[in-house]
Amino acid sequence: MAAAFHPKLPVPLFLSTFLLIAFAQAGKISIYWEQNGNEGTLAETCATGNYEFVNLAFLATFGNGQTPMINLAGHCDPTVNGCTSLSSHIKSCRPKASNKRGKKVYLSAAPQCPFPDAWIGGALETGLFDYVWVQFYNNPPCQYSSGMTNLEQAWKQWGSIKAGEIFLGLLLEVALFLPMFLLQKCSRRSRVPPSMGE
Repeated sequence: MAAAFHPKLPVPLFLSTFLLIAFAQAGKISIYWEQNGNEGTLAETCATGNYEFVNLAFLATFGNGQTPMINLAGHCDPTVNGCTSLSSHIKSCRPKASNKRGKKVYLSAAPQCPFPDAWIGGALETGLFDYVWVQFYNNPPCQYSSGMTNLEQAWKQWGSIKAGEIFLGLLLEVALFLPMFLLQKCSRRSRVPPSMGE
């Protein structure tokens, strides 16, 4: 699901004011395009057609009067050139996008799976988020390891929040080893959380 995860980032929140691209043909698979300079360009990522969502991540500085700052260290430095080179990539991605909700800006979050999230739990209670990608990795209390009890229980808790869509966030190497029936069960719930009338 994610190309790489950098757990040292201080805040697991990103705003998709920068870019949320929905590809109709890809089928609910998302990727974080972020700090790994070896992951290819944003335009190349969009052109694959493999992902319904391509998220620029992560917004590491925001709130309390601070200027929002996204960390794309492997690609560009917003403090030096403002990452202006990305504008042509974003333009090449947009024709591939599917905007079913008719919005220009989406609010999304990537909280840690222990419920409620210590950093942004209160914000998630507002019901303002369009997409929530819960990080079910690097969190032993709720990740899939030798059994699925912890993951299933945590997933049920996350289904109680009011958000447009909730996703089971997994690293690719973890997702490859999960039982298919568990992924299908979570996939059905990810479309519309129970709190939204499944």
